Amino acid sequence: RLEDKLCAVLAAGQDPICSVGNVTRLLAIETPTPWGDNFYVADTEGTIRQRIYALTQAYFAKLREDEDWIARLARDGIPSIYGIQPDREWSPTDRCRVIMATRPAGPFAQYEMAEYDFPIESLDLVALADAFYNQPEDIARFDSYRVPHAGYTEFFVCTHGHVDICCAKFGIPLYNQARALFPQVRAWRMTHFGGHRFAPTAWEFPTGYKWAFLDSDAAEHVLQRDVHPSELAMKLRGWSGMPGHSQILDREGLSRHGWDWLNFKRRGEILEADTEAKRWRVRIEFESPAGERGVYTATVVVGRELPNVGCGPHYGEWDHKAPEYTIESFSES
Repeated sequence: RLEDKLCAVLAAGQDPICSVGNVTRLLAIETPTPWGDNFYVADTEGTIRQRIYALTQAYFAKLREDEDWIARLARDGIPSIYGIQPDREWSPTDRCRVIMATRPAGPFAQYEMAEYDFPIESLDLVALADAFYNQPEDIARFDSYRVPHAGYTEFFVCTHGHVDICCAKFGIPLYNQARALFPQVRAWRMTHFGGHRFAPTAWEFPTGYKWAFLDSDAAEHVLQRDVHPSELAMKLRGWSGMPGHSQILDREGLSRHGWDWLNFKRRGEILEADTEAKRWRVRIEFESPAGERGVYTATVVVGRELPNVGCGPHYGEWDHKAPEYTIESFSES
């Protein structure tokens, strides 16, 4: 049966924590479907989407010139651009909405949100993407396109079925559920942002949290904040605001302090990394709005490695191992 060959079905029950990249800035650009075979085509003279993807390719090609680029990006973070499907209700057909989330300097609680309104085929969209990747200090020159953000919770759901069948099969029902909650939560169908074996998966801003395996009950609790977050621990992929292996400590803070944790300023770091032994020494520091400060330190290890063999029509094509992380030792000060 196809159901038995879906990666998100095979991964059910896995702990998804530490499966999130460290993100400095996110740019979500309204991009009409279909997101088919030509979506990831780079062409400096092509469509707006193809030109922006060419900028993406060039940016990462330059990064790869540094031998330690993967470790550096894991530590320092990375800018990321994705497409979101225009909404049938609030997206004018002659305009292109852009949503940007920016990580503040130093310890922080939530991303800073900005929203822009461009003409649908404006080349300034390409110029914005160029500044986003290469000269973030120049982004202010696009302020003439800024519009009020109004403080929405942006709930990006991966529904990019052309990349992985699970994203569409499980993501679209989650999107429909979240979309019904507008105006408190503004739900969007988003292009692929990784982790399809955890589908349905969603990325929430301004918190920067990524969620996994959101069935209808779990999705309601995430969106309404109506249960203690410790009950959702196995649904949390991690926080985009810190390096991956430290995200398990961020989850510890969320479980201990409840939803108030989202208002704590935090910073995470990897103190030591032994990739051969699959052990990381990690630390996070935090400060509550009332001035309470603390530090968590832990040794994180790979508790088990699980098979990742492909999905749907590609089942059996891979021979990967997916790590599942756990805390070996923990201290608080």
